[in-house]
Amino acid sequence: MGLNFEFGGDFATEEATELITAKKPLLINWLNLYFKSLSLSQMQNDRDIKRILSQICDAFNEILFPEEKPKIKKILIREFNIQ
Repeated sequence: MGLNFEFGGDFATEEATELITAKKPLLINWLNLYFKSLSLSQMQNDRDIKRILSQICDAFNEILFPEEKPKIKKILIREFNIQ
């Protein structure tokens, strides 16, 4: 899965890139565990994908900004492959 992040407010792109790079192993681990817990039937329609993206957004905000107001506004799918 390839993802793009849409940040709200005045969060600088350079600062966001540095933070995501530093926390990338935690984010990838969370995604792996999350997707392994899903069945194929839980990813079949638009409503399911929107729910998944919302849950990813919430979790990533918690990982990246644990004591702050969430800064990721939206997560967009760049690519999505199911094997």
